[in-house]
Amino acid sequence: MLELITDKYYGGIIVEEYGISLENGIPAGAENMLSAGGILLLSAFIVLTIVVIKRWNGRFVNVLAGAFAYSIFVFICCNLIMSALALIPSIDEAFTNNSTAYTVVYSILAAVAMTFARYVLCRFMNGRFERKGDIYLSGIGLALGDGVLYGLTVISTMSIATAINNEGIDAMMAGLTQNDTETFYQTLGNLVNAPSYLWLLMGIAFTLDVILSIALSAAIQAYVKGVASYMTGCYVAIIQFASYISFQIFDYSSPVSIIVCFVIKMVIDIAAIAYVFKVVVREMNYAND
Repeated sequence: MLELITDKYYGGIIVEEYGISLENGIPAGAENMLSAGGILLLSAFIVLTIVVIKRWNGRFVNVLAGAFAYSIFVFICCNLIMSALALIPSIDEAFTNNSTAYTVVYSILAAVAMTFARYVLCRFMNGRFERKGDIYLSGIGLALGDGVLYGLTVISTMSIATAINNEGIDAMMAGLTQNDTETFYQTLGNLVNAPSYLWLLMGIAFTLDVILSIALSAAIQAYVKGVASYMTGCYVAIIQFASYISFQIFDYSSPVSIIVCFVIKMVIDIAAIAYVFKVVVREMNYAND
């Protein structure tokens, strides 16, 4: 059970179940780093979209198609499958007691679903939207789905940090349901325990994911056109999973864990991007080439 064990510091220090102590308040700079990460990602979407449209004659409708494919194949399907799995008591207990297991399973499903979404998009675009810019914009559209979820996380986390700093934890918790309180404690635990620069690193990681999404969409298009190996889809799914999982399973309170996982993700993403553009799709001929 959750309980307050003292009455000072924003209404109390929360029990050890979530490892939360508000003795020192919200880490200095956390709100600024959250804002910086969100602005960086938003700027990347805008700049990359404009550059692709101007440089490679991409059509914006492909961004919308990518975002729609993400919502159907990744967001809706993955959450439906995870909800169905949670109906099995043993699996639900495993997910409840081990958040890492939930993260790994969801990342596998999301990687497979994202790869299938890329394939469906490329099949749909085949013969209709075959410019290099069209393929790149579809990748941006798919990345937009993850970007929106990240943006919502930034907004909710910033809201909690601002409310606690201005009003205190008691006012923040007023009117919360039991389920909302559980989510609040989990978010607050991450916010209090993590060093402030983590939120900027997340923004950088998601920004690089946009470029990775472009590269992986180009790889699937090469497969659809018969230029790349028949195993390309499997490789893309593996890369996607590695990119997802590498910066999700870490200790929020450990700077070493955060930096190591961030570096691993950067290496995976940059290596995959370089390999796709220099090896996989170099033989591709696009409609506007």
